[in-house]
Amino acid sequence: MNQLDAHAMQRALTEGHPVLVRGELPMVLPIPPGWAALRVRCEEGSKPLGPLREAAARALQWIGEEHAIDSIGMMRVGEGARPEALARAINRLAAKTPSGCALLFDQVNHADHETLALLRRWLSMPGSLRMPVVLGFTGDPLSGEAQALFDTARELGAVEVMATATATPAALADEGQWAAALQAMGPDELMTLRAAAVLGARFDVATLAAVREQGMLRTLELLQRARDLGAPLEDDGHETLSMPDGLLRLLRATVLPSLARLWQQRATARRSSPVMAAPPVLTARPMAPSTSTPVVLAPAAESTVAPESAVRREAPQSRRRRVELDGTIDESADSDEVAVDDDDD
Repeated sequence: MNQLDAHAMQRALTEGHPVLVRGELPMVLPIPPGWAALRVRCEEGSKPLGPLREAAARALQWIGEEHAIDSIGMMRVGEGARPEALARAINRLAAKTPSGCALLFDQVNHADHETLALLRRWLSMPGSLRMPVVLGFTGDPLSGEAQALFDTARELGAVEVMATATATPAALADEGQWAAALQAMGPDELMTLRAAAVLGARFDVATLAAVREQGMLRTLELLQRARDLGAPLEDDGHETLSMPDGLLRLLRATVLPSLARLWQQRATARRSSPVMAAPPVLTARPMAPSTSTPVVLAPAAESTVAPESAVRREAPQSRRRRVELDGTIDESADSDEVAVDDDDD
């Protein structure tokens, strides 16, 4: 693993982000200083949830609670253990290592279907695991749950790095041709390929355009020109491209670490969903109109009478109405002026 990938992996673990490693995980991984690493190797044909049971059992053994927890019935990590019990056992190790701990899965694409599905579920539910996860994928083509886990981790802002692999003579020859092709490219094409390499061996054009702060058409045209000049880019026809591991290493070796970190931050910000202060149904729905009729104290616009006069003119009518209700009608009081004078007195 080169220096750029090692720095990116350490930073991702420190910030709590998952890490995707392409290729065989090396024996010594660049985890942050003082951290513990719980490493599990996934094998084909393992029992359902076998790698996760092994991780939970080893976590309890590390902190010396494998017998105490079983004796009081808090959890069991053997066959028949519930997924929440496995997560609780792994989180016990995270609670006992305040300096930091990482959970590593080597060759995770060889794991059983249940393990892959549960890992994807845990990653999608913040707080399920209290330690960052490193997922190592071999060079085999991904499919099914393995591809779904890889895509989910990328959508959640996982950092993708390359494991060091021994290059064959044919691969070295290809890398020599690619290096010559990169030297013949213009600065725009080369910088676009560098940003693509930071995103990973498989990247989507929309994210690359956002990272480079340029339009989709401009990004596609630069990728097309880079391919015409010899860059071995593969396009699936749906704005998702890929490049071989050799070209990925060549490009990443020429990127400044500070620039790579900025590109990674932009990609993570794009993939992360925004946190809303209120549910969408409350913010998107317009406020319902009030059913009560408002009380208007001011006179109508067409009125030319002052408010005081309006009150004085209405007072005699209201007084006579009260008199009629009482049953004592004064026949002599046949003018409004008398009612007004009595009311004023």
